Amino acid sequence: MPMLDQKIQVFLAVAELGSFSRAAVRLSLSTSSVSFHVDTLEKELGVRLFTRHGRSINLTDEGRFLFERGSVMNVEARKIRNELDEFSGKLGQRIRLSGEALTCAFRMPWTLAAYKKIKPEVVFEYNDFSPETAIEKLLSGELDIAFLGQQVRNKKLESTECFTDEIVVVASASADFPDRIEPSELPDMHVLVHKNDLGLEQVVVKGLNELGVPPKSLDIFMEIGNLPILKNFIRVGLGVAFLPRLVVEDDIAAGHLKVMQVKGMDISRTTYRVHRKTPQLPEPLAHFIDFVKNNVPIEK
Repeated sequence: MPMLDQKIQVFLAVAELGSFSRAAVRLSLSTSSVSFHVDTLEKELGVRLFTRHGRSINLTDEGRFLFERGSVMNVEARKIRNELDEFSGKLGQRIRLSGEALTCAFRMPWTLAAYKKIKPEVVFEYNDFSPETAIEKLLSGELDIAFLGQQVRNKKLESTECFTDEIVVVASASADFPDRIEPSELPDMHVLVHKNDLGLEQVVVKGLNELGVPPKSLDIFMEIGNLPILKNFIRVGLGVAFLPRLVVEDDIAAGHLKVMQVKGMDISRTTYRVHRKTPQLPEPLAHFIDFVKNNVPIEK
């Protein structure tokens, strides 16, 4: 639990992100709840913390003062909490991890379930961070390990190949899509894109270039961040998508989707295991890394 008052925590998030809605997403609160906490804090302090101009907000002088002092307090509060946890031995049994959505949704559950059978005392804390934020959190010590879709080149971080997934073109099994096509036929099809997965985007772009298909020639029909919705759109025949085979295996087995073979296409996405470089990792983290390394691939 945070040691700072929740209203201060909410205010700091809004001030840092410059948005009530983005703060709500980070804190897993509703936007109205975030507004309530900020309004209550302003009433308690008797000052305005933000000026509002339409949808944009700016810190007042009082808001900037509270943000500067509150940020220092927040760092100190985390340090105190970590020291208390370490003293009690709880911190040593916790692993804070993050990862890109497709990897964590379809690889990590079975990995973690297998690990908990041999190390039930270890507590995992998962955060859905963007790759950029995950790297920042790793460097600051707020995150222990991340599974990312691209190699991280930073002298303070260890980046090691972990999972490899085949990328396939997925289409509706019931609509009139051919089983096999030439690469030159791809631009004639509507393409649905799973957004917010930089690693997937990078390997698809590279694979298309190797096939002689300029990525800009594709007819991008829609970008979708929600995988179940994306698969439903494919299922009704709105278009095709480049996805890891692992995430559509159940849909293929059920007869809802199919893999459309593209002549000469050979695309795979590697997920990298990233953590801080240190002479000696904490024992639970070192054990978990060794487990993942020796138990890949772990499939359903």
